[in-house]
Amino acid sequence: AIRYSGKNYDLRKELLNYQADLLVQIKKYPSALGIWNLLFQNDSTDYEAKRKSVSFMYESAQNNRSNSGWSSIQTDADVLIKLRPDDAYGYVLKAHADVMLAMLGATVDVAALKEEAKQLLAKALELDDKNIMALRLQAGLALLEQRDTDDPEKKAQIGKQVEGYLREAVTKNPDNPQAYINLFENFMRPLAQEASMQTSVANSELSMVLAGEDTLKGRIEELGKQLSATEDELDKKAIDDEIAKSKLGLKNLLTAAEERKAKAEESQKHSEALLADTKKEVIGWMEKFPDECQFCVFVARLSLLGSDDIRYVDE
Repeated sequence: AIRYSGKNYDLRKELLNYQADLLVQIKKYPSALGIWNLLFQNDSTDYEAKRKSVSFMYESAQNNRSNSGWSSIQTDADVLIKLRPDDAYGYVLKAHADVMLAMLGATVDVAALKEEAKQLLAKALELDDKNIMALRLQAGLALLEQRDTDDPEKKAQIGKQVEGYLREAVTKNPDNPQAYINLFENFMRPLAQEASMQTSVANSELSMVLAGEDTLKGRIEELGKQLSATEDELDKKAIDDEIAKSKLGLKNLLTAAEERKAKAEESQKHSEALLADTKKEVIGWMEKFPDECQFCVFVARLSLLGSDDIRYVDE
């Protein structure tokens, strides 16, 4: 049919689009990509063909996370923006490319990439204030800033900003599961994992202190036996001094143990409360979206976070 469409471009375009759709259905994506590229080659104003081809490359870039893939998305997004400046899609794609290239360290001028991404996202949200990806990318930019600071107070402040962007997406898209998935993956799960990790660290510190206590008690007992066995006054004086030092060390260690124990208990309570609240919220999502199995996986991950060994949470 395509061969006999001749010079009837509209018919030829319709048939090629139909063929590309069929190829997508049977998952022959590279062949479909070739058709979209051909359509755009024949008509450089064909926005839909260009958008479909760029969307395919966009998916590929997200899976491969290569610098070259994201650089190509930057260039292609510029074409989409030029063809349809009132569509948020092109701005979001280029902003995503900027964020990823900044994360991958693909340029020496990371600050310029971040600033451009901010402006692109502002424009995208001006055109579509409910855009889930744009709000997620705003959270991503904030996470980049959080990664680059060692100030705990600033980290906490940025964390609230991240949560704000993601919850805004949920508020504006209450019936879209992807908004909830983004909230969990980019804020709730990392926060719960960090709390669980802090509890693990606190418990490890406490265990190390308690191990030191046993060592010092054994040392004091051994020195006592040496003191009883010696008749030499100089040896007795040296052993007495050593016992005094060990007892002082034990006293300081017991004080540290109490502090570590209190810290571990506080961390445990915080982690358990956070996990319980997070799990409760995600279970609410399960009830809202009974066909979305991803939320069941989230609950399982959170349950594993409460176990003694968190190394296999993502498995």
